[in-house]
Amino acid sequence: MTVVICTRSRPRLLLRALESVTAQQSMPKEILVVANMPPDDTYAAQLAEQFPAVRLVYEPREGLDFARNRALRDATTEWLLYVDDDVVLDRLAVHELGEALHRYADAAVVNGRVLPLSTRHPGERLFEANGGFDCGAQSRTLAQSGTLPWKRSPIHRVVAIGNGCCMAIHRDKTLAIGGFDDALDLGAALGGGGDLDIYWRLVLAGHAVIYEPRIRAQHEHRETIASAVAQIGQHQAGLIVFLSKAVARGPINARAMASMFLVWRLLKPLLRLGKAILRLDVLRPAQAWHVARMNWAYAGRYQEMRQVAASRAGAGAA
Repeated sequence: MTVVICTRSRPRLLLRALESVTAQQSMPKEILVVANMPPDDTYAAQLAEQFPAVRLVYEPREGLDFARNRALRDATTEWLLYVDDDVVLDRLAVHELGEALHRYADAAVVNGRVLPLSTRHPGERLFEANGGFDCGAQSRTLAQSGTLPWKRSPIHRVVAIGNGCCMAIHRDKTLAIGGFDDALDLGAALGGGGDLDIYWRLVLAGHAVIYEPRIRAQHEHRETIASAVAQIGQHQAGLIVFLSKAVARGPINARAMASMFLVWRLLKPLLRLGKAILRLDVLRPAQAWHVARMNWAYAGRYQEMRQVAASRAGAGAA
């Protein structure tokens, strides 16, 4: 397999992530770093000196999914393990992933369990209290099953099957559906959605997405309350744009469930706001209001994000 780290202007985090990859009990066949819109060539010098076995490629178009797709094109192995640059892999992560690939031979995605690297700071504690990235200690499968609408189109379960921080993808199956949607995960324009979208499209293509908690990683959450609330809001915006796409562009027979889930995710912030006012939520009222506004502000904006991505694609090709 190939371990892929997509990064942008965070050399300290990148080097720490690479240290965890190169310390694996079972080494991957390849380690690939995709530098997204790097300001200069310092990456090359740093990696050549400290990690000479790492292959470095550049992706000039801004956006995480542009970088993920670059890795899909450039990798030489059947499986790619995407690891965020602010993640530290457990020493057995690659070994456990290899074991999981034997158990789940038909899977298209295998996600690991992501725990906090630290909870010393108030922002880190708030992010964890809000749910964090941890999907629990039980493995599970997301796939189409049965004839009931919520079994045939289980889009509501994409939020509980892991996330892109520690995500193994089958290269050919992903390329067969067109790769990652570069209109998602656009940085400041849109902070998420790409992992949820690829899971759902692979499920619609007849594949399974697996959550396997024996594959472990730790994520460095943001330290301050304000930055943690901002990240929570960005993730909610990404979810809403993904669901807006699923409603507008998904298969006709899957749109009803997508529509119901979108409506629920747009109503849920009102419930959280009420709980926050009553001090029954981890977010304070102003924080819950910010997250609610991020939800509502991004409803129906997928086409706008497509235009942003198209402008970046054109600039990158120029």
